[in-house]
Amino acid sequence: MITKLMKRSLRKQCKSYGNGDWLVGRLRLLNKLNACAEDGKIGVFTWGSDCDGQKFERSFTVSASVMEVINFERDYYYWADGAQYYSLHKPSELV
Repeated sequence: MITKLMKRSLRKQCKSYGNGDWLVGRLRLLNKLNACAEDGKIGVFTWGSDCDGQKFERSFTVSASVMEVINFERDYYYWADGAQYYSLHKPSELV
């Protein structure tokens, strides 16, 4: 949760608060991880298509840390052959 103190300090540091600033994005990711984490893990659901147009859906868990999710996202899009998407969930929601 972004507290009033965090907002105040962010506004002092960043003139573009809430307009795509990377620090705000990281805080929002941290809030999402705190809301969805179970036993230190977060569920990731991926879907999309590869270069041949084959559709896929996958789900797995990763460590519930900001850097782990950022590294996952970087690698996921780096190796993408086609349109790919992902969303974060509680691990118990993934079947």
